[in-house]
Amino acid sequence: RGQPVGSLGVTGLTNPTNVSGTTSLPVDLNQRIFSYSADMFYTLSRHSLKFGVLTNFYRQFLYNDGGNSPRGSWSFGGLAEFLSARPTQFSMKTPGSITSRTFEYKTWGFYVQDDFRIVPTLTLNLGLRYEFQTEVAEIRGNGAALRDVIADAAVTVKDPVFINPSLKNFSPRVGFAWDVFGTGKTSVRGGGALLYDIGAYGTSLFIHASGTPPLSSITTISDTNSFGIPVPAFGPFPFERTTVPAQLAGRALRTIDYKLQQPHLLSYNLTVEHQLPMQIGLTAAYAGSRGMHLMQNQEGNPIYAGGTQQNGVCVDVKPNQPDVDVLGPKCWLGTGVAVALREPRRNPAWDAIDMRLAEGDSWYNSLQVTVQKQLSRGLQFQSSYTWSHALDDSQGQLGVEGGNNAGDVTNRQYDKSSANFDLRHNWSFNSIYRLPIQYDGPLGKLANGWWLSGIVTWRSGDPINLSGNSTNRRRGAISSRPDLKPGVELADVTRGESIGCTLAGNTGVLNPRPGTADIPAPLNTIAPGTPVGTKDMFFDPCAFAIPALGYIGNLGRNALYGPNFRNLNLSVVKDTPLRMLGESGSIQFRAEFFNILNMVSWNNPSSTVFSPITADNSINVFNVDRCSCIASRIGANVPGRIESTSSRPREIQLALKIIF
Repeated sequence: RGQPVGSLGVTGLTNPTNVSGTTSLPVDLNQRIFSYSADMFYTLSRHSLKFGVLTNFYRQFLYNDGGNSPRGSWSFGGLAEFLSARPTQFSMKTPGSITSRTFEYKTWGFYVQDDFRIVPTLTLNLGLRYEFQTEVAEIRGNGAALRDVIADAAVTVKDPVFINPSLKNFSPRVGFAWDVFGTGKTSVRGGGALLYDIGAYGTSLFIHASGTPPLSSITTISDTNSFGIPVPAFGPFPFERTTVPAQLAGRALRTIDYKLQQPHLLSYNLTVEHQLPMQIGLTAAYAGSRGMHLMQNQEGNPIYAGGTQQNGVCVDVKPNQPDVDVLGPKCWLGTGVAVALREPRRNPAWDAIDMRLAEGDSWYNSLQVTVQKQLSRGLQFQSSYTWSHALDDSQGQLGVEGGNNAGDVTNRQYDKSSANFDLRHNWSFNSIYRLPIQYDGPLGKLANGWWLSGIVTWRSGDPINLSGNSTNRRRGAISSRPDLKPGVELADVTRGESIGCTLAGNTGVLNPRPGTADIPAPLNTIAPGTPVGTKDMFFDPCAFAIPALGYIGNLGRNALYGPNFRNLNLSVVKDTPLRMLGESGSIQFRAEFFNILNMVSWNNPSSTVFSPITADNSINVFNVDRCSCIASRIGANVPGRIESTSSRPREIQLALKIIF
C-alpha cells in the first residue's frame, strides 16, 4: 500500500488506459572499458607487413528492476474483465529477489596482415586475426545458469553464466586489387573475411540479472499455467486476496543460453571501377554477407501443440494417431488445467523462459552503382544507387532491435523473411556547382563567390509486420499474424483497390456495462473498389482473415512494405574573401532549405488487422456511448491507416560563418 501502481494491460485498449508503473523504476547500466592496443609496420621488398594486439577490460554493473514487474503486472482479457476485476494473469518479482550483478571479462585480439605486391598491377592482401574473450564472471560469485534448458529442473549456482564460445575464433581475411590494363583507369577489387562478434553481451547480462534464480526470479499466476495447478480467482490486490501457490513461485525465467554459440559473419564483395572522360568515375559493386548464430530473443520453453486439424478445427490428437508434425500446421487446444496437462511446456519444471541465445541466421545481397564527377569547371556530383535484400529469422537482444522471435520456435523457417531493416531501393544524388561569375571592383564583392549545393534522396519503404489478434492464439500459440485469404496476391494488397468486406465479427452486439442489455453493433464495411495504397487505407484489410482458433497465421513476417521516402535539400552559399582574417580568411553566408519542396513522406500504417477476439472467436466490441470509461470499438482505428509522417516540413535556415 502507498506504492505507485504497477502496469495494467487491457486487451483492446491503448493509452491512457494502459497504466505503466515501470517508467520510474531504478535501472542502472554502468559499463567501464579499459582498452590497450599496439601496432607495428614492417616493409620487406614487395611485402608490407602489419602486426597488432588489442585488449579490452570490461566491468559491467547492472541493476534491473524494470523487467520483472516489481510492482506487479496485471493482464485483463478485455474491458468487461477489467471493470469486474477479473484478471487473466498476474506477474511480479518474486519477493526477496536481488537484481544487481557486477560482471567482469576481458577480450584479447591479435592480428597479422601482409599486403603482397605480386606484380606492379596486382596486389594480394592476406590476413589472420585471432580474438577471444575470457569467461564472464560475477565478481561476488553470484553467477547462475540453467545448464540444460530441456532437462534441468534447477538452476546451477556457479560461474560461468554461459560457456565461453570464443576460443576457436580464428578469422582469415583475403583481398586483392588489380589494375586490369595497367593504365590506372580500370580496376577490380574484391575480398572476403570471417568476422566474429565478441564481448557484446551487455544487454543479455542485464536481462539475466532480473530473472535467474535463486537471487532473482519472476512469478506468474494464471489459470493456464504449465503445471496444471488450479489457481483460485484472484483480485487486483494479490498480497491481500491471492495466495501464490508454492509450485508457481519463481518458475518464470529470464536468462542466457548456457550453451551459447559464437555469433559470426562471413562477408564478401567484388568491385569494378572505371575512369570515364570528363573526370567521371563509374563504380559497380556486389556486396554480401551470411550471418550465423546471431543473438536472438526467444521463448526458451515453448508449449507443445497438442492438436491436429480436422475439418478446419483444432481437435485433440487421438491415441492411435501420431503426434503433430513439427514442420506441419500446428494448433493449440485451448486453455484450462486439463489442456495444460495435455500441452506441457518442453521442460515441465519451468514456466515461460525469456531466453537470449545465438541461433539467428541472416542473408544479405546488394548491387551498388556509383557515378562520381570530380570538381572541374565548377561542377562536381555523385549519384549512388543500391538495390539490396536483407533476410533473417530475427536478430537482436531486445524486441526493439528486432530480436523478438514471435513465431514458431520449433520451426525456424516460419520467421525467415525480410529483416526489419531491409531496404530494397536507395538512391541519393548530391552536387555542388560554383557559378562562373568573376567581376572586378565593387560589383565583384556582391556577384562573385556564389555556389549551389543540393541533396536528393529517395528510398523504398520499411517492412510492415502485420498482427492479427493476440487473443486468438490460445495457450501456447505464439504468433498473432493473420491469414492471407486464398486467391489474394500479396503484391495487390497495397496497390489498386480493395476487394471489399465487412470486417469480421463486427456484425454482432455491443457489450455494454454489465447488467444492461446488449444492443446491435454498427457495421464497419469497406466497399469494393475503395482505393488502397493511400494514407487512409495503405493496405487492404479485406485481404486477410482471422486464423482458425488455435492456429498460427499463414502470413509471413514483414510481408508488406510501407510508403517510400523522398526529400530534396538545397543550399545557396556565398563566400566573400576577407584578407584581414588571413590568406584564406572569408565570410560565408548560407541559406539552407530542408525539404524545399515540402514533400510529405509517410510512416508505416497501423499494422493491426483485427481487433482482439474472445475465446469463442467472436469480436470483443464495447459500447463507448454507454460506458463512462475509455473503450475501443472496431472502426475507431481503420486497419492500414497512416497517422504520422517520417519527413519534416520545409525548414529554412540562415547562417553567417567566419573562416580564418
